[in-house]
Amino acid sequence: HEKKKSLTFVGDVLWKLNRKLSLRGELQHMNTQMDDKAWIYGMLEVGVAPHWMIYVGGMRNYGAENPEHFYNIGASFAHKSLRVSAGYAKNRAGYQCAGGICRSVPGYTGAIASVSYVF
Repeated sequence: HEKKKSLTFVGDVLWKLNRKLSLRGELQHMNTQMDDKAWIYGMLEVGVAPHWMIYVGGMRNYGAENPEHFYNIGASFAHKSLRVSAGYAKNRAGYQCAGGICRSVPGYTGAIASVSYVF
């Protein structure tokens, strides 16, 4: 892997409307002289406690010669150790990292579903 230099800004706000309903917004901006130049990402998420989460998000590389828009929309349900999620997205190929674990994923457009259970 080659090292890449970038300047990144992230903003994340959580607003608890009441005991059961929350709204979270996230906005990110990354600027780099490599790859596709400047990127912006935004996401809105509605939480309905204690089980449901609904989200919509989008990312755009507006600094590139041929800008692309990547989007995602979906929902998840969690109960105890079970989590089920489904959505639709246009996903960029590359590395995705979550919780310190990174994996290479192909680019795709379509539906995605997952089920996880923690023992």
